[in-house]
Amino acid sequence: IINCSNVSCNDNITNYIQSVVVPPLHSSVQENCPLAVFHMFPFDANRRLMSVLVIPLHDNKFSGKESEEQEILLVTKGAPEGIVNVCQRNSIPDGYKCRLEDMAAQGYRVLACSTKTISHLTVLEAIASEQSQLEKEMKFAGFFVMGNQMKPETNEVLNEITEAGLRQCMITGDNMLTAISVAKQNSSSNMWNQFKSTMLIDVLKSQSQGQANKQMCICKFLDQIETVNAEPLEPVSLKLILDNEEEGYLDHYNIALAGAAFSQLYEEHVLYFQERVGGKLFGTEEEKQSPLFSVLKRANVFARSAPKEKQLIVQCLQDLGHVVCMVGDGANDSLALKTADAGLSIAGHDTDSNENVENVSTPSIAAPFSTRISNISAVPILLLEGRAALATSLVSFRYMFQYGITQFFAVCILYIHLTTLGDGQFVMG
Repeated sequence: IINCSNVSCNDNITNYIQSVVVPPLHSSVQENCPLAVFHMFPFDANRRLMSVLVIPLHDNKFSGKESEEQEILLVTKGAPEGIVNVCQRNSIPDGYKCRLEDMAAQGYRVLACSTKTISHLTVLEAIASEQSQLEKEMKFAGFFVMGNQMKPETNEVLNEITEAGLRQCMITGDNMLTAISVAKQNSSSNMWNQFKSTMLIDVLKSQSQGQANKQMCICKFLDQIETVNAEPLEPVSLKLILDNEEEGYLDHYNIALAGAAFSQLYEEHVLYFQERVGGKLFGTEEEKQSPLFSVLKRANVFARSAPKEKQLIVQCLQDLGHVVCMVGDGANDSLALKTADAGLSIAGHDTDSNENVENVSTPSIAAPFSTRISNISAVPILLLEGRAALATSLVSFRYMFQYGITQFFAVCILYIHLTTLGDGQFVMG
């Protein structure tokens, strides 16, 4: 990637070019040419996609005039589920889903990519277009596969938090199988029990006539999550399980909850218990029998969660009676960080003291607490400082209360004898 000032082109269009991607010098593909990035559509948290508009700088095709139609290339990346929705069906390869699940189950973070050639718009028209309107009828290009391992400090911190008796949950926008694989990397954490089977809770659109848009929560059971080459057991309705199985049935499983399934359970709960008092979701015994309550008590992995869903999950955990500490490192976590009782924003990556200040990854200002530490080792420090501050406040209050009571009775006794403490005695007391 080079700065656009190194490319010789018309001044009008140079004003829009942000950077130029140059192919390797020894590339074997003859048609490779520099790509000028002239507009970026920001990440859409709801659709889980982001795109850039680029112009291939062919010597014989590039006019360099913003008012003329150019050969514009739209490149989109994001969650594989979102990419599939904007691609032509015939461009999606066979075995796409199996390959995606296999990589996710191995703990890889997987993004998908798609492209589309736009030849009927000028540069200005393309920039002014809606992102959702351009991202249609695209061609599937492939996967970006990245390692998703825990940081070296994480296991030790999780063990320390587990020994303190604190419940740990993971709330992420990543694939559910990826999230489960990461949760299993620490065998001593209470986030995931290695001796229990796995229950995945997701949503399924109804196929019945007249109920095309209705969704229901379904459960998928997986005994081994390392591989999904074998088909999982037939999904079962969550409501059917809760209605027919004995109490505590869910305790036998590690539960992973998809963001869409959580939203469905939340909406059903609010719709059924509209008369709840005091804004609490679980204020009555009847509400504590709801599917949302049963799942939230046991689920420790929340995957494919949008920013608003992360915030609602934190609110629901608070309504369960928990004091919630939320840790995040991105803009998608800002709502949950503000909602939590203790929100801690950490830096996105390790920083060096000699690094340029402009390039340093800074934590979010939305959180009540922030640190430049790029891992969760700051969590025990925050908890210890919080408990120390609380203990100090209680001791100070107890001292002031006992001091006042002692002084009150001393003065009352002296008044009986028609005397009082002198100034020096008050100070010494």
